[in-house]
Amino acid sequence: MQENPPKMAIDTRTDLSPLSPGDTADLTETLFSEERVAVPVHVRIPAASGYVRVVREMVDCLCQLRSLSEDVRAAVKLAVGEAVNNAVAYARAEDGRPEVDVVIRLHANLLEIEVINESGGFQPETPGKMPDAELLAENGRGLALMNIMMDEVEYFVRDGKTVALMRKWLS
Repeated sequence: MQENPPKMAIDTRTDLSPLSPGDTADLTETLFSEERVAVPVHVRIPAASGYVRVVREMVDCLCQLRSLSEDVRAAVKLAVGEAVNNAVAYARAEDGRPEVDVVIRLHANLLEIEVINESGGFQPETPGKMPDAELLAENGRGLALMNIMMDEVEYFVRDGKTVALMRKWLS
């Protein structure tokens, strides 16, 4: 018997109780009201590299809806891709099915993105620095790129899960 492939879940409600069949909402109206209140968008993906691009593109679409500049969108997209890629690479789960959660909050002047996994904790000793050009390898630049592209990046453990919190101040 073939197992169903994992599904990506997106939920834009602040109340994460189960939806009933008749529940619908206009995403754009909910996320981008005149008050510019931060409504979190929560995405849960399987810890598989094929989903990194999906999350990057979804974050880019949200940034486009807020009319953020191409430069800001490119920086955010790169940082999110690096953070999700790291979370996918190091995700662990007791049931053998690791997942990665991404929570996006768009405030009037701030974009916050949390990338969460069950990796057992991660705390870099120093902020990521770009390696010397002659030492460049295929990997190892993700933390540095996240720090360069975003205004603030911090790591902490919450409820036994590793959280990478990135902030981009919007003008």
